[in-house]
Amino acid sequence: MEYLISVVVPIYNVELYLNKCVESIMQQSYENIEIILVDDGSLDKSGDICDGYAKKDNRIKVIHKENGGLSSARNAGIHMSTGNYICFIDSDDWINKEFIEKLFSKIIEYDADIVVCGFTYEYGEKSIENNFIGSQESLDRHEALENLFNGNYLNMTVAWNKLYKKKLFDTIQYEVGIINEDENIIHEILYKSSKVICIDKCLYHYRMRENSITQKTFSIKNLDSVHVYENRLAFFEENNENEFVALTLHKYFRVLLNNICNVYYSDIDNKSVYYDSLKSKLDSNLNRFINLNDMKLSTRCLLLCYRINAKLGIYSNKLLQRLNRK
Repeated sequence: MEYLISVVVPIYNVELYLNKCVESIMQQSYENIEIILVDDGSLDKSGDICDGYAKKDNRIKVIHKENGGLSSARNAGIHMSTGNYICFIDSDDWINKEFIEKLFSKIIEYDADIVVCGFTYEYGEKSIENNFIGSQESLDRHEALENLFNGNYLNMTVAWNKLYKKKLFDTIQYEVGIINEDENIIHEILYKSSKVICIDKCLYHYRMRENSITQKTFSIKNLDSVHVYENRLAFFEENNENEFVALTLHKYFRVLLNNICNVYYSDIDNKSVYYDSLKSKLDSNLNRFINLNDMKLSTRCLLLCYRINAKLGIYSNKLLQRLNRK
């Protein structure tokens, strides 16, 4: 049986890249798709380009809406979608011709909830593949969640290199107003999934742009990462997943300290307010962090430095950040 697959494309001011993205979807070897182009209040010609494609291909539906951000656009696309399965393609990226066919064949073969593939970073004429580490073909819920805490984190976290059963989004939606929207819900999606299949092929092409959301220098929006890990921690605590509570606490400490460090060395407005708020969060959880087992040596050293003196912890973290960039 040939199932309908919904492809949701959030769009905002990408007139230079949109043609390549949409045409890569239209040319998919699996043809029973609906393509939902969500024009999120674009100020350039992106909306007109969407309407032009809708006239060429009756599989294309266009939503024009006020600007609400990536999460709002994805949610609008999910709401309009009618397929049994759904995927998300960012509007400045593109996909291999067999992207949907290969993911769909695996989701049917294994009766999986999600199928994930690797992706390729595209830097102009330079390409770098980012594939899974180790044997990851068929994962149960627990194994999939473990990949949120190892070298496969990025592949498992991002929204766009996956094909999902649409029903996973019946009770989950992207939180509007944050820049870490996929990180914020992926643990919930994986928790609802009994089987996740990983394909050892890079079928998605992620364009690296200097002015993209994830490439900007530090700003207040980067503090959304703290919100994400507080949500994740609360979720695992509510579901009595003690192993993942501990793993999340490890990450939460580093996220807090990194953000304290970034705020301390920034020139943002109301700097002291954000610094005090973040430091209060870290201090209130300090005993929980200290009692964690299996902490990396570098992280344990940062924790001990911070415990001795907050400024010493911040200076040490800054030094480690610089060393990691080299």
